[in-house]
Amino acid sequence: MKRKISSLVIASAILTGTAFTPIALNEVSAASVQQQKVNVKKETVVVNGGEKTVLSTEVNKMKLYSIKELANLMSANVVYNKKTKKYEATKKIGNQVKKVEYAVNSTNAIINGKKLVISVAPRIIDNKLYVDAESLVTALGGDIVVTKNGYFISTDGLVSGNTFNPQWVNNSTILVTNETEVDSRSLLINTASKKADFTINATELVVSPNGKQAIYSDENGFVFLVDLLVKKVKSLNVTDDSVKLDFVWSKDGQIVYFIKGEKSDEVASINLSTGVIKEIFKDKLIYKTDLRLSVDGNKLLYTVGQEGKTTTTEGDNPEVVSIDLTGTEDQFYVINLEDEKPAGVVLTTSTDNKVSPAFLPNGNVVYISADADSDKLPELKVISGNGKDVKVSTLVKNKDIVSFKVTAEGKIMLLAKVNGYSDIYEVNPVTKALTKVASTKLVLTSFDISNGGKSIVATTLGKNGDVVVVYKNGVFEALTK
Repeated sequence: MKRKISSLVIASAILTGTAFTPIALNEVSAASVQQQKVNVKKETVVVNGGEKTVLSTEVNKMKLYSIKELANLMSANVVYNKKTKKYEATKKIGNQVKKVEYAVNSTNAIINGKKLVISVAPRIIDNKLYVDAESLVTALGGDIVVTKNGYFISTDGLVSGNTFNPQWVNNSTILVTNETEVDSRSLLINTASKKADFTINATELVVSPNGKQAIYSDENGFVFLVDLLVKKVKSLNVTDDSVKLDFVWSKDGQIVYFIKGEKSDEVASINLSTGVIKEIFKDKLIYKTDLRLSVDGNKLLYTVGQEGKTTTTEGDNPEVVSIDLTGTEDQFYVINLEDEKPAGVVLTTSTDNKVSPAFLPNGNVVYISADADSDKLPELKVISGNGKDVKVSTLVKNKDIVSFKVTAEGKIMLLAKVNGYSDIYEVNPVTKALTKVASTKLVLTSFDISNGGKSIVATTLGKNGDVVVVYKNGVFEALTK
């Protein structure tokens, strides 16, 4: 039989650059088995965010732990079965009973009814049974994460599934979207305990600048507000059933802007005090995306492209002959909210692919410029000026750019693939210098920076889609699986 190893443990081992070594466990009443002279010591592990001390030992350079102590941490029971001559650890989870059976000095174990080969055979030391932690913890419904300073045990297991779009709520809490085979929802996850402590049955939530609220629109187009402090959801507008996308909060949290309509042709706002929706601007250009608000709150920016010109045959049943895509490239448009009649004014005319625009504190717009039809690496560019004085310059080139963020403090943070690593840099918009702030061999697919820039969370590929990792003590540590 092949040894069962969780993908979380493998990913964590890659992050820390070390092999997985089991953790904290405890004692059990021992049968009359030959004792071994092995040193036993107390070891500190983190359990659900809190430090615990457990007995551990080392056999043939492999860590073993007291099964009784670890079982206590997992709220499980351990007994010795005289008939089978095996130690049994059991835990009831709802209507299910998790069970693992160990035989002393044997790598064959029975885990939840299946025969499996574990990494190292259990040993009796000073009349106490010591086992490898990974097999016991995972068998009882938990997970083990290797960290730079030791090990983290999640007694109930980490959040699983395709988990993405992490947003910092505060320096210890993130909001994520989580998809499983049966459900799609949003979760609040504590980065210290690695537990989800609030579930919202909706997706595409957007957190307010102060982290106290989040807003979303359901499948009916109705708007809801989530109080992230008291963990409650309330309706904000349940009369307007139009499609609403790309929510953007005002800095004071009183107004939220969004793109509206079946064809995304309107820019609108909603008042959080009254729930009243107001049209700001609408024209014939459809499928507007990437709505952004300037730092001073006076301008909105969005992306939109022209439709292609279609040539058809004549007659009662015309057929498409050709589609001319000339001039259909996405362009940025800006709405000045201080104008008497705000309207979208084109900001760019270039033919490059323009992705993920963001305002800088000085009003400039930074974005990723890419060319899908060539091998040229994407570039980070900045637009300054307006009207006839618009100037586009390159901030970062010769990097395989994945994404970037402009933090609440106005710093530009960039994620790029470099020589087999995923590196996160701070970009100086004046000198164009790059300062590396984090690096990992994990393939990061997205990231987010907390207010104050002290914490980084990212996503990477897992067995069920994306998983979330958090940057702690110089390494990225698994947060979901």
